[in-house]
Amino acid sequence: MKLIPHEREIATQHADDPFILLGVNADQTDDETLKRLASLNIPWPSFRDIRPGQKPISEEWQAYFPTVLLIDHKGIMRKPFSALSPAVMMKAVDDLVNEAKAEAQKVTVNVGAPQ
Repeated sequence: MKLIPHEREIATQHADDPFILLGVNADQTDDETLKRLASLNIPWPSFRDIRPGQKPISEEWQAYFPTVLLIDHKGIMRKPFSALSPAVMMKAVDDLVNEAKAEAQKVTVNVGAPQ
């Protein structure tokens, strides 16, 4: 819970970047999830760990609460954090966003280049 203000800051800072913050929570019902999202002013999507007929997300991803998973723009999990400082998390996100932007710039330049 103490990372929420920092996660909110990251989501706001990178709102126009190739970045998305997703949450996974341990609420038992959708109603609990909706109330928690509203009470904590969480603007990013958050999913319940419990999925009828499927493995829990935490088990499938081998990530248990609280864990932050950084997944790059190619969908590759780059770094799981189970205990991290807000500064470390912010730097890691900034680095991945900058990497995605640099790669997108290369693609843009290459598309316009004569063959």
